[in-house]
Amino acid sequence: MSRRVLFLALIFLFTVPAVLPAQDFVGVSGTQFTFQGKPFYYAGTNNYYLGIDPGSSTRAIDEVLTDAKAMGLSVVRTWGFNDGTGGLQTAPGVYDEALFQKLDYTVKKAGDLGLKLIIPFVNNWDDYGGMTQYAHWAGSTGHDSFYTDAQCRTYYKNHVSALLNRTNTYTGTAYKDDPAIMAWELANEPRAANGGTLKNWVADMSTYVKGIDANHLLTTGVEGKTMADFRALHRCMPDIDFATMHIYPDYWGMNLAASQQYVDERIVEAKTMLRMPVILEEFGKYRDTTPPVPEPAVPTGGTGHTATRDQFYQGLYDVVRENHGDGSNFWILYHDTYPDYDGMGVYSPADTTTTAIIQAEASKMTVKNAVTQAAPLFDFGTGTQGWQCDWGGLELYQTELRGFPVPAANGALEVTGLVVDGTSGWVDGGAVRFIPWNWGVMDFSGEAIETFALQVFAPDLPGEGDGLKASFYIHTGNGWDWHEGAWFDLALGQWSEIFIETEGLDLASLRDFGVHFAADGTTYEGPVYLDYLTAETAVPLPAPVILFGSGVACLIGIRRRRSTYRVRTYEIEEQRMYVKEYH
Repeated sequence: MSRRVLFLALIFLFTVPAVLPAQDFVGVSGTQFTFQGKPFYYAGTNNYYLGIDPGSSTRAIDEVLTDAKAMGLSVVRTWGFNDGTGGLQTAPGVYDEALFQKLDYTVKKAGDLGLKLIIPFVNNWDDYGGMTQYAHWAGSTGHDSFYTDAQCRTYYKNHVSALLNRTNTYTGTAYKDDPAIMAWELANEPRAANGGTLKNWVADMSTYVKGIDANHLLTTGVEGKTMADFRALHRCMPDIDFATMHIYPDYWGMNLAASQQYVDERIVEAKTMLRMPVILEEFGKYRDTTPPVPEPAVPTGGTGHTATRDQFYQGLYDVVRENHGDGSNFWILYHDTYPDYDGMGVYSPADTTTTAIIQAEASKMTVKNAVTQAAPLFDFGTGTQGWQCDWGGLELYQTELRGFPVPAANGALEVTGLVVDGTSGWVDGGAVRFIPWNWGVMDFSGEAIETFALQVFAPDLPGEGDGLKASFYIHTGNGWDWHEGAWFDLALGQWSEIFIETEGLDLASLRDFGVHFAADGTTYEGPVYLDYLTAETAVPLPAPVILFGSGVACLIGIRRRRSTYRVRTYEIEEQRMYVKEYH
């Protein structure tokens, strides 16, 4: 896919980055994972039963984790619950020690192999007990009482505490101190009839978890089946570190194109509005058999019939990797003798074509860690930059007390007085121009820039048309050597990303760059807002990055038509047209 998503990292200029966790723990910097001081993109898998099913064995644990390692996978997601008779937690606060030691072994084995684990605390569904079991224990009725019943909440917190404070019998290390665990998860696919109820529960329980364990990342485990849920359960949650989404095309009646769009939209939302990493935490696809689920359920690895599944795997991998999603976990890697209950099982090495795709993806993500990093150039929401204020025909909002612009209420840079009259046809209405003045703490000579990208917002003002467009340009060399990108349609009232692919621009040759505004068959008169200018390089770049101040000028437009492209846009709530709320 050729569409790009802005890869963002919130690092304020002239400051140092936030302190990361200890080197062996996976951390977060801006909108990406970090590990041992470097970006951490990964390919991974799911296996729910490893340490919590009485029928599993250390041999099965060894096989699954060893297979995952051999395929180049980095992260395995496995359950940290089995609630009810015969399970891990047989009654509230009562645990089967022998089964708990299987979970101990799973954590230990993962650590030995250099794998990371994501562990949810409870299931939304009734499999392995789930929220309904908690409700039964508390004498409550209905699944959703899990979120509101005081006794249920106490039982859940007690289970969380039991896991976090558990001392591993094999390693002597408390789970909360073990770097083999990448992240905890509040629940597997939590749902509630009332969205506010679930949001309040996520806020409360995430604070509780972080109060015990500050070493590990924490996420929600939500499917994100609707964008409203995906947004609400991650936004403004200070103790949630990254976003999750799940997708099951067979269950949800989605073809490959719709599945890719679903994933892409949530990556955009996470990177631009939620300001956090995001993973495709579960995705699965039926085998090409009739029926797709074996009858009876028996191991089916190596029987083929995976051509369609392979297409979906490759297509979803591509959209995650190319659009800077941070990781993916397919559903599901079984050990060789485990029955394929859902028709989505992957057996290694028997499923040769599927495992080849998975292994290739793991390699690509490993390479991405070594060679790709986005460098944030501006966060317009800071007031520490030494701006030169020369906007020509445009005006920059300033305070009388300072020599640099004050950001607007939305944390962006406000440019007032843009007038573009294209009622008689295409007109280029001028540009916002940025001039480098300080290369900062780094020598960028010879560093190739692949992409510049920027967020733009134009309010949906009464009487203004929908024909406003923007284009990124770059000026290099000693003369007027222009490189101009595509014209993007700006949907009024929504944040849009515009970008230019520069094919390895050497930053030492950069003279200035900016944004042209134009209109076709309409007019626009009002402010525009700019935010989060970034550059993507093909080599790792350490932070902090201190590159530019700016000067700005209004340029005379060139009256000629160029190709137009539709850019993805991001919804803003109607009552907060000018305001972006970030995590």
